[in-house]
Amino acid sequence: MYLIEEILQGNLERECYEELCTYEEAREYFENTKNTEVFWAGYHEYSQCPTDGPTACQQFCTTLYHTFRCSCMPGFKLQSDKRSCHPEVEFPCGQLPKTSNRSTLLCLHGNCPLAALWPLLQVTVVNSRGVELCGGVLMAQSAVLTGASCLHQLNDVQPQDLYVVPGNQKRYLPVQTVHLHPRFRRGHPDNDLAFLILVHPLKFSHALIHLCLPPKDFCEKILMHSGTKGFTKRHGGGQTQELAYMTLDQCRNQMNVSHRLSNKMFCMRRTDATRRPSYPSGDGFSRPEAGNNSRVQNSATNSRQCGRLLPGTPVATVDHGTVYLTGLLKSAYSDCDDGMVFTKISRYQSWINMLMEELDNDMVPQNIQFPSPY
Repeated sequence: MYLIEEILQGNLERECYEELCTYEEAREYFENTKNTEVFWAGYHEYSQCPTDGPTACQQFCTTLYHTFRCSCMPGFKLQSDKRSCHPEVEFPCGQLPKTSNRSTLLCLHGNCPLAALWPLLQVTVVNSRGVELCGGVLMAQSAVLTGASCLHQLNDVQPQDLYVVPGNQKRYLPVQTVHLHPRFRRGHPDNDLAFLILVHPLKFSHALIHLCLPPKDFCEKILMHSGTKGFTKRHGGGQTQELAYMTLDQCRNQMNVSHRLSNKMFCMRRTDATRRPSYPSGDGFSRPEAGNNSRVQNSATNSRQCGRLLPGTPVATVDHGTVYLTGLLKSAYSDCDDGMVFTKISRYQSWINMLMEELDNDMVPQNIQFPSPY
């Protein structure tokens, strides 16, 4: 069922009433401009979700007929004001640690101090010799989400050859199970995700948290709106990089990406970058140099130039003090100034949630789950 949800177009009720829809999404449903404009005029008479002020939802908002309803992530409880979300477990997802600087708790629509993101957990996936393969992000105490293609630097991907190194720590945590996305194919850019199960669970703390996986509508229309800020950072140190989301059309027009860009990908660029003429390079890119038109950098070299970011490194957005995962790095230009391509996590929620439920039910076997070749 999760594959069907990923590939089928939505219907009007789900896209525009259970969620917020754009004019383009409504136009796709009606397939003609006249009917779309009639619907759109009436649609905007409905009460829409407020984004600021005392009536705004702290986390999620669902539009209803002439009203709206607020809700919260698992681990949070909706308060009596029907707007605020308060943690009901010790370490809920995406919760920034409390500090003496109150500004770190006032992160509205991505406008958050960079230092507030430093305690977030990022992990590195290494092989049995300690060679870095991928970045990744902790989804649960025993679950890590990373890229699939970077794991294929190994000739034969086996759980016993993989370890996860959390944050600044020197521990090597053995991997029990590797789930590659069932539609991933080596050498193809789509469905570039892998879900790792650890042999032993980690313990959450104020310095070790997991990111929230936001609902698709909230993620794509609020957190990833063009120009909104997101953040990424190499595990174990390095400078936090502030990035801005781009539309897919901007990505296609401004970045000379050699592979096809689908709606399951998105692009970002550094907010402090001085734009200048450049050529792409690295994983999926080519850059001409004097007297040489060949590709001169591989993805690992390119990632290290790009703030030492590995493929699979997460990008996150902060909204009202909660940190949400939006993507994993696929590839980047050589100096990061020109843009990066990410896998859009919101398009894979059904698959991720299915594996999370299996993990909760202790249903995950100790093996590797490869996609069928057929």
